[in-house]
Amino acid sequence: MKEEKLHDLKRFIRDFNDDHKRLPDVADLREFFDKRKKITIQEIDNNGKGKIAIFTFKGESDPVKHLDKAVKLYTTGQQYIEFVDINMDNPWIRIVFSGIEL
Repeated sequence: MKEEKLHDLKRFIRDFNDDHKRLPDVADLREFFDKRKKITIQEIDNNGKGKIAIFTFKGESDPVKHLDKAVKLYTTGQQYIEFVDINMDNPWIRIVFSGIEL
């Protein structure tokens, strides 16, 4: 079942790229994840000078694994800063800063 969901995501990215001649952006990924009601992404864009994204996982399975994949897709190889609860009391939320000069 888990491999099937990962396959669905890979197929979505491949098909999206074929149709639109670009990789999916955060709005496209948000739509993909919202359809599955597992991960929601809220994004704040600072006029192209950086973004803050809040990832929230809703589900029964391990949130860390799902959020790791979502953050990796969101950042697409760019540098980013990620805030994770130090005590891991709340592994269902990630805050990611990207596009900021480090």
